[in-house]
Order: sequence, then structure tokens, then C-alpha cells
Amino acid sequence: MEFICKRNKKYEAVEKWEGTIEINLVHGNVVEAVVQGRGSTMTIIFGDYTNGHFLCVPDLNIGCPLAAYSDVFWNYERLSALMNPVDAMTIVAGVATLMEENTCECEHIFCC
Repeated sequence: MEFICKRNKKYEAVEKWEGTIEINLVHGNVVEAVVQGRGSTMTIIFGDYTNGHFLCVPDLNIGCPLAAYSDVFWNYERLSALMNPVDAMTIVAGVATLMEENTCECEHIFCC
């Protein structure tokens, strides 16, 4: 699935680039996917847990909670504090796009 990433750079124009996200595995409310954009390829794991949503990038030893999957701003702020801002935006934009296409009104992964 293809998507467009947008990031406002402080005092500069908006950057835009293309990305892709492909699902490798779905196990209950947990998804493993590969995200690509701007020269990076990252395997991510995200899903639901008791307190909400989470996202991990195992190869980088990164993990954090997420707000709603569609909340790109909050998720970007959280993830970009832990990793490269361009890769963080690629990941959160990919997750938001994927979940927009595959989530029910209850916002659980593939529940309908």
C-alpha cells in the first residue's frame, strides 16, 4: 500500500515523500509490517494492548505507546523523540494509512 508522508520543518516548507507499507503477519490485534520510505526499510510491530495501542521497531530497540492509529501528530511526536524524524513520520503515516483502510469503527485491527 502506498502513501504520502508530510513533515513541517521549522521555519521551512513542508517536505513530502512517498512510502509503502506491507503486512507480513496479523496475529489477533498485533500486526507485523514492513515500511519503506526515503531510502529506509523498517520492520515494525504494532497493535493493541490493555492500555491502548503500541508500536515497536525491533531492529532499532524502539517501542512506544500510540494514540489513535490515525493521530499522526501525537504518534510522530512520540516516535520522533526516539528515532530519526523522517523515518518516524514514514512509520506513523504508513500505520495511519493502513489502519484507515483496514479498521472498523471501534478502531480495533481487522475486527469486522
